[in-house]
Amino acid sequence: MKPQQTAPLLTTIVPAVMAVPSLALIVAIGAGLHWLLSDDDKTEQKPADVVAPPTKPSSALAELNMSAAPAFVPRATPSATSKRVTREDLAEALAYGERSFTKKEAVAALESLGFRKTAAYKALSPDGKFVDLMEITTGGLIEWKG
Repeated sequence: MKPQQTAPLLTTIVPAVMAVPSLALIVAIGAGLHWLLSDDDKTEQKPADVVAPPTKPSSALAELNMSAAPAFVPRATPSATSKRVTREDLAEALAYGERSFTKKEAVAALESLGFRKTAAYKALSPDGKFVDLMEITTGGLIEWKG
């Protein structure tokens, strides 16, 4: 090839070759997004332990269902929001003043009622909102005076 023919050939081929990697990258990203966002293969799955009731039970089947335990019993799930300790909750945890508690025992009593440890310690703090309803002795014992 003559030098005069080489220059126009290079100026034509080089931009085309440089565009191939970026074009391949765009195609790969597009294919990946299509695969992620497509609904072709996604099927809904039903929970295995939920049993649909029969449409019209016979009398023998109805008697059997009455005596047997239910197939699915929903458990109580903790709420997303935290429970706030009320005056009645604190009185119940402190046994309505029947005995004195250490702070650790009082926190455990509030936790058994379903409160978190942080909420229990805040409710029992000496500068908390229930300070007028409880008595904190010099030995560190907490009593309900409500």
